[in-house]
Amino acid sequence: MASEVASHYDRIVKRNAEANGETYYGDMEEYKISYKDKDTSSFRLFWKYAPMFRVMELQDMYRTMSVYLMLFIFIALICFAAVFVIAYTRCITVAMYNRQMYADLKYLGAGRTYLYNCAKSQILKVFKMPVLIGTSLTFALYFFIMFGNDGGLTAGELAGVRSCVLVIIAITLVIWGFYRSVLRKVCKMLGI
Repeated sequence: MASEVASHYDRIVKRNAEANGETYYGDMEEYKISYKDKDTSSFRLFWKYAPMFRVMELQDMYRTMSVYLMLFIFIALICFAAVFVIAYTRCITVAMYNRQMYADLKYLGAGRTYLYNCAKSQILKVFKMPVLIGTSLTFALYFFIMFGNDGGLTAGELAGVRSCVLVIIAITLVIWGFYRSVLRKVCKMLGI
């Protein structure tokens, strides 16, 4: 049909290409738009005669962004659950493998403070570097994406960076609370 035209279609370029004996790229099948695909995102994005209503565009943008946000939150929760399971398993494994060593140290006269500091040092190694690397790389990536957009930070981007810092602080506090509970569990297992 005459209105099944992509937004990049240019009649002048087509006429010049045909005059030179070349095939216009807009006539190739992969660049054509068809009403059969009217429910696809490529049709909505690239149809030349698509009506533009600001209210509908904003609602569509909000709906799309909310889907992306829910998907991101879902994936983030799965990743954090995996991190907690792996860290917990690793800490309990360290405690079980070193149970005899702590019993020997206790038998040789090591104090509770020394044993607690040894267990704390071992458990902290499981949490410290992953948290530091993960949070600093996340912040650096977000900051450089915002800065790289236009070579500066607008007020909205600064608000986004502040929000990123607050989220990182909240996540770090949650991980710290988890670390403290795992440390208590390990100390209980070791009899410290």
